[in-house]
Amino acid sequence: MTTSASSPYILIAAAEVSADLHAASLARSILRKLPTASLYGCGGSEMAKAGVDIRIFTAQLGYVKIRESWFQSSKIKQTLRELHRWVHEQRPDLAILIDSERFNGALIKLLAKEQIPVVYYLSPQVAFWAPWRAKKYAKLSSLIIPAFSSELDLLKRAGARATWVGHPLLDQLNTQTTENAPGRPPALSQNGRVLIGLMPGSRLQEVNLFTPIVLNSVLMMRAARPDLYFVLPVASPHLAAPIKRMIETKGLTNIIQIVDRNPRLWIRRCDLLLASTGTVTLEAAILGTPMVTFYKLNPITYIVARALVRTPFIALPNIVLNRASVPELIQRKFTAKHLADTALALLSNPKLYDKMVRDLAKTRKALGEVGAIDRATDLILGELGKISSHRTNVD
Repeated sequence: MTTSASSPYILIAAAEVSADLHAASLARSILRKLPTASLYGCGGSEMAKAGVDIRIFTAQLGYVKIRESWFQSSKIKQTLRELHRWVHEQRPDLAILIDSERFNGALIKLLAKEQIPVVYYLSPQVAFWAPWRAKKYAKLSSLIIPAFSSELDLLKRAGARATWVGHPLLDQLNTQTTENAPGRPPALSQNGRVLIGLMPGSRLQEVNLFTPIVLNSVLMMRAARPDLYFVLPVASPHLAAPIKRMIETKGLTNIIQIVDRNPRLWIRRCDLLLASTGTVTLEAAILGTPMVTFYKLNPITYIVARALVRTPFIALPNIVLNRASVPELIQRKFTAKHLADTALALLSNPKLYDKMVRDLAKTRKALGEVGAIDRATDLILGELGKISSHRTNVD
């Protein structure tokens, strides 16, 4: 199918909850600047609401364990087969891949065989865990727009056309947060009540594994500090039911409030966040909310991961600053007692709490300036212009 430069077909692919949110913001920006563009692909409900024709929902394909990777492989292969068919039926002028290394790492090979130009937006963070893969993405991408400035040097040395525009979360939180401007530290109490946010993960397997540990820590913290109140912003609607059942089983229904809307606003309202390491930790950093982070993998996966990772840190605020600015409870350290003790120690030490707030402000500053999504959109539309010009010259 042939399209004109003013009415391009653009394929967008995301396979994580966070990637779905980033893709949705980018899609809105593209359609605002080029309303005649047709966006289609795979992702989640946020992309659909933004105007992307979602052919298959893939935002829940994320995995954390080798065993789960195997389980998801058949789903990924099936989705790739369907995408291949769509590419032949409605060939895109350009493909935009967002993060989701496991899924998009396979998709980019398919697109290369079909000679479809690819912009990798928020590319996999190979600089931190697998620098040798930079050459793969450099070879298969027309343009790479990484999330962090520290990735640029590696990507360019690998031969990539790469440009950093800042982190899109600055834009998303700037527009979505209506209370207390980002960067303003929250009060350590609200009307004599201290509010703690609980974010056990955005994947079902994370929720099933981490939520019981987090809930046990809530019981311990509440026993020590009756003035503590808890809120659990659900990362995705499909996670609400299993979380609610676990809370009811622990008898915490009257202690923990589940919210399924405006999770970032609730993060902003919290005095402290207990969160699995992931995008949410960067959101909390931008919003100025102190946190304790945690994660746990099965032992084999962890051994493999540690052999690959090129940074001693896992939480994104620590990676950005390249130092331990927020606590990381990883593997055996992630227990209910250790989580409760670490949180209570932070809440009872104003100097330590204030230092973390200052460190989070430095993290936010390191992410660039507001306007990253618009700048990324301009780069992408520039790629479309080059493609159109090349085709005109060939014809």
